Amino acid sequence: MIRRATTEDIPSIVKLLRQFSKEYAAKGLGLVDKDTKAFLKDVIMGENPVIVWDFSGSVVGVIGGTYFTYPYDRSVTVCQEMFWFVTKGLRREGGGLLLIDAFIAQAEKKADQIIMTTLDSTPKIDHHLGKYAFYRKETNWIRGR
Repeated sequence: MIRRATTEDIPSIVKLLRQFSKEYAAKGLGLVDKDTKAFLKDVIMGENPVIVWDFSGSVVGVIGGTYFTYPYDRSVTVCQEMFWFVTKGLRREGGGLLLIDAFIAQAEKKADQIIMTTLDSTPKIDHHLGKYAFYRKETNWIRGR
């Protein structure tokens, strides 16, 4: 079942983000539980789009973002996706796409623009996001931790 996250989901989301961090995080970056829990509580309580995939009573996938005002035109609201992850063994079950469907539906209620951030190594990401009319605009370059 795809549904909006609640604060009760925070421990399960932290576990998923820890898995993500293990698989993909930049060298030297970890995950501090208390900071992550505080961030998630703020994001969920702030009515930002945070969606979970609840599979047989366990949260096995999550996508979440935050809203902000576009700095160069204060009349524009942007939703920036912050995390999108599905447990490794279930990635071919379609839950990741169901998550993004629900995320877009929720984000579009408030945002004029949605920005997705993905890893270069994500398989078929151009194909998948292209189906939703996303287009590649910028590339992030990271220096430091």
